[in-house]
Parts: sequence; structure tokens; C-alpha cells
Amino acid sequence: MPRSMKLIAAVFVVACLAVGTFLFFSKSSVSNGEVPIATADVVPTLDKPVSERGTPKAGGKVLVRRSVAMMRPDYIRLKGRTFPARSVTVKSEISGPVVAAAVTPGTVVKEGTVLCAIDNNEAAAKLAEARAELEAAERDLKETIDLVAGGWKTPAAQLAASARVEASRSDVSSREQAVARTRLKAPFDGLFENRHAQIGDLLAPGDACGEMLDLDPLLAVVDATEEQALRISTDARVLVRLGGANELTKSDDFSGKVRFVASAMDAVSGKFQVEAAIPNPDMVLRAGQTADVRIEIGQGLAHLINPAGVIRAEDGRHQVRHVGVDRKIKISDVKIIDSQPDGVWVSGLPEVALIVVEGQGDLPDGLPVDVSVEDENS
Repeated sequence: MPRSMKLIAAVFVVACLAVGTFLFFSKSSVSNGEVPIATADVVPTLDKPVSERGTPKAGGKVLVRRSVAMMRPDYIRLKGRTFPARSVTVKSEISGPVVAAAVTPGTVVKEGTVLCAIDNNEAAAKLAEARAELEAAERDLKETIDLVAGGWKTPAAQLAASARVEASRSDVSSREQAVARTRLKAPFDGLFENRHAQIGDLLAPGDACGEMLDLDPLLAVVDATEEQALRISTDARVLVRLGGANELTKSDDFSGKVRFVASAMDAVSGKFQVEAAIPNPDMVLRAGQTADVRIEIGQGLAHLINPAGVIRAEDGRHQVRHVGVDRKIKISDVKIIDSQPDGVWVSGLPEVALIVVEGQGDLPDGLPVDVSVEDENS
């Protein structure tokens, strides 16, 4: 064999050995878990992070407060407005000029207080005549009785004298009523709201003197759905918060009771009217105010928590983050059943709950966390 052919054969064998060695060691490196040079482009960088896979990493530390549920009243909460228990327009029954109108609108008055006085000179004169006639008839009856006893008059004369007395008494009663009609009086204890007649006005039968409101009790009127109305009972306890500050009462909530639940649905609103009566002896609470009405429908377990711990979902649901027994974040739907200055009462959580108070951020449901329990005395 020529020398040149031997040289070519030797080079070919060496090249084959080199390629075989390279392939052997490359396969060995991959099987041992080493990253091949060809995959170096998946190393995470700021502009090209490696996607997360598998179980989420721990969400860090959170501070929780151990809360034990307590029995609390459960309420249906409705919006409404306040109304007087009664509203009456005081009207005249006779004709005549107004001669007195002393009561100022906005004054609390007693039943029987004169609101408008109509000139009663003629009525008073006729009453005086009727009373004089009655006195004369009574004297005549007494004399007639004596004469009948002495045989000077017949029993028929006594009967006629008695009939005259009865007619005179009836006339006096009629004249007294005529005089009473000249005095337009408050029909009940209440607030004299508006005056329609002033001194000098000439009133005719049916003309208004003024308007009276009965504000004790004050009514808070709301509309309930069919489902809500079925759960509301007469005499159920009610808490009412009125719109606007009330400097006279210095109070936020007023207690009362349900006094009426409609038996028929309103054809326009499609709801059932509910009336709650609020005691208002001093009549400082006014009709026409907006009212946030909470009607007690029973009791249930609830937690008192900081309002900041309540999450509002996009669809309007209220939620609370807490930690389960598996030390993972739980996001539970809750119902706010009441509120007070130091927090809100919510239902829907376990009877004993570890409520996240710090470090919750946007931690998702199911995320493992390291838990620290807040000192109950802090």
C-alpha cells in the first residue's frame, strides 16, 4: 500500500475516535443533570424570567389574630324614610273671621289647645239666651210640682213643664256645641306644623286652620322583598340610624319595634311595606329623614373584626383573609351583620378563626404562609 494511503487511513481513524469520545462524554453529562451548552439561553434574566411551576412558594410571614365567634343578633338591613304616625289638617266647621291665632308653627302642643279662634259673639249670645230659658223652665217646673201637690194644677201641667225643661236643656247643648266650633283645637298631643289661617282671615266650612303631626311614635317605613318580608315578624326589635347629625339627641341609633308588615305586595314597587315605630316622646326626631333600618330576624355566630380586614370583591361580595389549619391562606365570603365604633361583626367564618391582620397584601387563596399569632393583650 502506498504511503499516502496509509496516512489518510490513520487520519480517518483518529477523527472517528475523536467524534465518538465527544458524543460519549456529552451523553454522560446530560444524564448526570448538567446543563448542556445548547440550553444556556434559558438561564433567567431580567428580560427573560423562567416561568414558575409546581407548588407555590411560601408567601412569607403574616400576623394573625385569634378570634372566637360570639352569638350576635342577625339583621335585615333596609333603607327607608321617617313619617309621622298621624297627620291631620284642622278645619273649620262654621263661617266667621279668625280673631286669635296664638300658637306658633313648630310648637309641641297638648290635646285641646286652641289653634284658631273664630269670632263667637253671636254664638255666645245665643248660648246665654238658651241658658236663661233653661233656668226659667226649671223654676216653672218646680212651681208646677208644688201646685199639683196642692191640687191647684193637674198632672198634665206638670208633664208640660217637664217637657219645656228638656227642650231648653237640648237647646243649651246645641248652643254650647256652636260655641265650641268657634274654637279649633288640637285633636291630640303633637306638633303644630303649619298655619294656614291668620288673624283677620274669613273662614268658611272646610277651610284649614293648620296641620298637626303626631310624632310619637315616629315611623320608619321601608320596602322589603318577598323573601325578606317572610322573615320579619311584628314586634321584632329594630335599630334605626337617621340621616344627618342630630345635635338634640346626641345619638346614632334609635330602638323600636316593627308594628306593621303589609300582607299585600305593592303593585308599583313589587315589594312589601314594613313600618317600625320609634318612641319619640320629646318629638325631637323629625319626619322626612332618611333611615337605615336594621330589623332583627334571629341570632347567629359572628366575629368582631377591624373594617380594614374586609375585602370587597369586584362583584360586590365581602370577604376576609384568614389562615386555615393547613397554614394556608383562606379567602372566605362573609356577611356584615352589624357595626360598632371599634369594628364590624361578620358571619361566615369558622367558629375559631386566625384572621390576617398584617402582611396580607394580595396573597391568593391556598398560599402557604409562616404564621405569627398576635398577642391577645396587645
